[in-house]
Amino acid sequence: MIIAQITDLHVRPPGRFAYERVDSNAMLKAAVDALMRLERRPDVVLASGDLTDCGLTEEYVALCELLAPLSMPVYLVPGNHDRRGNMRAVFQADGYLPAEGEFLHYVIDDHPVRLIGLDTVVPGEGHGLMCLRRLNWLETQLARAPGEPTVIF
Repeated sequence: MIIAQITDLHVRPPGRFAYERVDSNAMLKAAVDALMRLERRPDVVLASGDLTDCGLTEEYVALCELLAPLSMPVYLVPGNHDRRGNMRAVFQADGYLPAEGEFLHYVIDDHPVRLIGLDTVVPGEGHGLMCLRRLNWLETQLARAPGEPTVIF
């Protein structure tokens, strides 16, 4: 199984630059194009935060459009620039994000390797955190299939 990971995308509304000078949307488009040109394409793409620069709904809509050319499943986890509610609203139809709850953790068992997405966001802070509740959730998920090859992202 081939897994590609793209990270710190900092997607902005169309026509806007991250930090007023970085065309992060063009960089993501180039990365998506490169993945689609690979002779052996990845089986899945993991996109880890910061998915957006400000967590705005319009940034998640742009992210969705920028990732649309990928023919393989794409799984997202938020970073400190992301806002869970806006992310959930735009990507809920993809079916893997939890519909409710404080964190956007999930497990994907549809591949030869189990994928566990961990939400370490601390709203309003520039760092992530694996608090006791998150660690307990992860321990429970790992215990459900202790011998299964697993990628945590």
